[in-house]
Amino acid sequence: PLPTTVALSSGSSPGPTRRLRQNSARLSWEEDEVERLLVEIMTGIHSRCVEHGRVADTGEVNYVRGANIAGFVKVADAMLAFGVV
Repeated sequence: PLPTTVALSSGSSPGPTRRLRQNSARLSWEEDEVERLLVEIMTGIHSRCVEHGRVADTGEVNYVRGANIAGFVKVADAMLAFGVV
């Protein structure tokens, strides 16, 4: 499993946000739905870490580097979308 810091760095920590929405809407989710969402989230994190963290010389994946770059890209894309830059 990925360390929490990698998930946070990659800009993929929807857990607290999802929980707040679920609580405010008074929703309850079935266990299989929660499992499906977690698999989807972690698969996305892994894909972004591989995409941005592959080391050219060896082909290995540096997950911390990949997560940092993925997080930066996510913030930069949001800034561009909102016209900040």
